[in-house]
Amino acid sequence: MQQKQKGKIKMGNSLIGLRVGSYRIVEEIGSGSYFQVYKSEHLYEKGQFVATRILGTQFALNPKIEEQLKQETKILRDLDHERIVKFIDSGIIEDDPEWEGKPFIQVEYVPGRTLREIILDFRKKE
Repeated sequence: MQQKQKGKIKMGNSLIGLRVGSYRIVEEIGSGSYFQVYKSEHLYEKGQFVATRILGTQFALNPKIEEQLKQETKILRDLDHERIVKFIDSGIIEDDPEWEGKPFIQVEYVPGRTLREIILDFRKKE
């Protein structure tokens, strides 16, 4: 069940175990204004992980947001830099009636602190 908290999407752990592309969601790792972010493991290559970003249901049918998502996906595909996560895949969820048709983006999974945590720590030191 989806809830909105403090301007962020909160989907809870209902998506744990959901197949998204060639990966299965194993853990919720964060959220933002438009996306919930999950750690997902490859279905056949165990131990290979990606970060799966799923667009919140309240945005999935918004043409403006969908267009922004398409542009972001194109930009991510074209980027190649050692300090930017690599694009892996994008598509539409197909295997779950509640989430069917919702867009997703999968990028390289980088364990560690989030950008938000790094910025907050930096601000504390100032």
